[in-house]
Amino acid sequence: MSLRARIGWGIHALIQAYYRVQVNGRVLEHAGRYVGEKAYPPQFVDIVRLTRFVRERKPTVLWELGAGWSTQFLAQALADNEAGHLYSMDAAAEWASHARAMLPPWLGSWVEIHHSPVERRDVGGTCAVKYAWRPEPMPQFIYLDGPAGAKECPGHADLIEIEERLAPGCFIVIDGRGTTAEFLRKNFRREWRYWRDPGPLGRYFSQFNQHYLELQR
Repeated sequence: MSLRARIGWGIHALIQAYYRVQVNGRVLEHAGRYVGEKAYPPQFVDIVRLTRFVRERKPTVLWELGAGWSTQFLAQALADNEAGHLYSMDAAAEWASHARAMLPPWLGSWVEIHHSPVERRDVGGTCAVKYAWRPEPMPQFIYLDGPAGAKECPGHADLIEIEERLAPGCFIVIDGRGTTAEFLRKNFRREWRYWRDPGPLGRYFSQFNQHYLELQR
């Protein structure tokens, strides 16, 4: 590993340690006992930002595309608000199963975790995924971190289909996936506000990038 890479990983570890103490320790301890061996480690920066948004915006319906560590903390944020329900979908049966295994028992009534395979289709000349199942209740908050393969197929057909049914103020958080953010900005027909949060130390740590879309009208 190069010196630059070692320095980068060292800074990343410091950032992780700083944000780790800000997440719910009880959830972290329980989920950590049951996390799958192949699971990615939690990004505490992302978790802190997500849970802050949920507590501030108080959604009654939250969709998550891509289950995992975030599922546990999103459910806890709803429980802290004493209102709301999380529908989490994952295209891979394995990861949906892992997320269920990690879920603390006191959060079971706040979340449903579904395995929902995807198919690919063309939307405006761009490859887009379409989930086999999606919830009927429309969300006020959407966290988009799946499925895998965003570089080859960045679009989300479901979000284009439901746009007209979303209420003003609907908030979408896109974890990384700048091409997906651009797809939505190009194909949405209503008025959305867009901005990007590069995270700690800005462009030097692209893994902390998040893109935001908020429906204006």
